[in-house]
Amino acid sequence: MTLLYMASVLVTPDSGVSAWLALAAGAAFLDRLAEWFIGQPAFKTEVAVLAFGNAFAGAGFLVLGATRLGLDLPPVAGLHMLSVGALGCAVMAVLIIAGLRHTGRDLLDLPWQAHGAALLIAAAAFVRVLPEIAFASGLAPLLWSLPTGR
Repeated sequence: MTLLYMASVLVTPDSGVSAWLALAAGAAFLDRLAEWFIGQPAFKTEVAVLAFGNAFAGAGFLVLGATRLGLDLPPVAGLHMLSVGALGCAVMAVLIIAGLRHTGRDLLDLPWQAHGAALLIAAAAFVRVLPEIAFASGLAPLLWSLPTGR
């Protein structure tokens, strides 16, 4: 769905087809999320941050599709959900999991920095798409940069 959406935006950028494909891609991501872990494993940080990535991807595509169909929201909100939210959470999950595995540690006891980084990335993505909060434009980059130290 994602590839079809991207192809339709490139070939026919003003077509309503891309709006419906974006909605379908969003529904597909949310369907994947509905089949996610149940019970105790869902509350593990490395699993939750992956779930947040899927949730942001689904919401981002839904917002993109809805704005193309006339919803009065800036389309950049959907793009921020996809980039800061979905991509940020997915990359942070990989950094947490691969970082611990490559240093010989297991995932049973994550360091506090991993929990904090995952929380800050998800919070930065959430704050970034709240245009009605006046200070969100400064708070989002701050939350984004704290986990990386840059």
